[in-house]
Amino acid sequence: MGIANVMVISVLERRSEIGLRRALGATGHVRHQFLAESLLLSAPGGVGGVVLGVAVTTGYAAGRSWAVVVPPLALVGGVVAALASGRWRGHTRRCEPLAWLLPRRCGRCDGAALHPGGMTAGNLFLAPTAMVAGGLALARDHGGRVVFVEGGLPGERVVATVIEERRDFARAVAVEIVEASPDRVAAPCPALAAGCGGCTWQHVAPQAQHRLKAEIVLDALRRIAHLADPPVPAVQPLVGPALRTTARLAVAPDGRTGHRPRSQPGDRAPGEAVVTDACLVAHPSLEELIVEGRYPGSAEVLLRVGLASGERLARSDACPGAVQVPADVVVVRRGGRASVHEEVAGRRFRISADSFFQSGPVTAEALVAAVSAAAGDALGTGGHLVDAYAGVGLFASTLGSDRGVGVTAIEHHPVAAADARVNLADLDARVIATEVGRWRPGRSDPRAEVIVADPSRPGLGRPGVAALAAAGASRLVLVSCDPASLARDTRLLAAEGYTLSALALVDAFPHTFHVETVSRFDRR
Repeated sequence: MGIANVMVISVLERRSEIGLRRALGATGHVRHQFLAESLLLSAPGGVGGVVLGVAVTTGYAAGRSWAVVVPPLALVGGVVAALASGRWRGHTRRCEPLAWLLPRRCGRCDGAALHPGGMTAGNLFLAPTAMVAGGLALARDHGGRVVFVEGGLPGERVVATVIEERRDFARAVAVEIVEASPDRVAAPCPALAAGCGGCTWQHVAPQAQHRLKAEIVLDALRRIAHLADPPVPAVQPLVGPALRTTARLAVAPDGRTGHRPRSQPGDRAPGEAVVTDACLVAHPSLEELIVEGRYPGSAEVLLRVGLASGERLARSDACPGAVQVPADVVVVRRGGRASVHEEVAGRRFRISADSFFQSGPVTAEALVAAVSAAAGDALGTGGHLVDAYAGVGLFASTLGSDRGVGVTAIEHHPVAAADARVNLADLDARVIATEVGRWRPGRSDPRAEVIVADPSRPGLGRPGVAALAAAGASRLVLVSCDPASLARDTRLLAAEGYTLSALALVDAFPHTFHVETVSRFDRR
């Protein structure tokens, strides 16, 4: 490029930058900045965008009308668009022509950004298009780099502050909603504004939460499991509000409990509790322990109540004697013996402090209904059920009792396995305390018609799939709490001859991005 051409571009660049500063700085509002950027991005081929951008900024700066400014600048805009193709001044092919005109970063370039209206160099103007696993909105910056936006929704236009930058992606937090989605509602809990990380989807309308969670699951099945046409999830109805009866919480220095803060930089120490005076998703019996209880010296506390029995417990990692709770609450340290009793689908369960159980009986009942529907007619009277990752025996107990079948329950956690033996004592059931991946059916074991598996967040994985496939069941029902692990397991099960036939969504954690799915796999 000749020296003269470089000088022309430099003059035009400076002229446009000054014009943009004056035009937008005079208004002092981010919406006008976003409008100007949108005009540039939406113009076809880049040339028209440059012409319009230069015309608008220069016209504003000179105080002239568009009719006077646009014609003489059309030719100049074309020349600038042709020359400033992103190869000079350190820009790469990933950058747009004239990316330096507006305050943005492409991840490779480190050009200076403008700061009208109090904007900072880390702010981006984004238009999210989808929600992804983890509850963040997916957008792209002007260089095409993926940006995960906390607080954004598909169809919105937001201003977001970058909080983490990598070569191929960035994380950002929405600081202003320029154009809101119809799915956006006012958050009902003030703790969200205080940084609480417990219910980060409060800004999403309840019906939209179901739709967005289903879209996240379907996206994972398409991308990871490579399913061209996965089954659309059916939403499993709940018999009442999905209030939680178990909570694992952080403890503040003053002994009060709260959820951990959202994962973003701030003035709060990592992991420090965000204390509140109410918890809208907790059952009142549990909420009392969250709000009124004091747990000095603890870093974390588990609180659990049994609605059927009225029992309550608190598991602290500090001296139980320092805990201040109502007299009816049993306080133990980790490993201590304490339990509550709950009823689900007509069955009574002992649930120890160290055992896993669903977030509440309403959620547990919905999961049981979804699992029973998925098992369908493949599990008849006199048949045999394998309940893998059985926990305290929720599915083994309810399906075994309802269908009149024999049960093999596999659970590696010793406390949960002990609870399962108590909860299945009246059934034709055997509890095996081992890792699912190490289990293989014996030659004398009855052949399983149906397998139910409810693994932890990582999913079945190769060892789990290999073990369960060896049982030879014609149907496998998989309960998943993570869309990505569901998709990985779907691909592994397909290699063993299992096809995903049906999918149900259980909204076990309203106002969060967490989703439970119940999937039916039939062996070809």
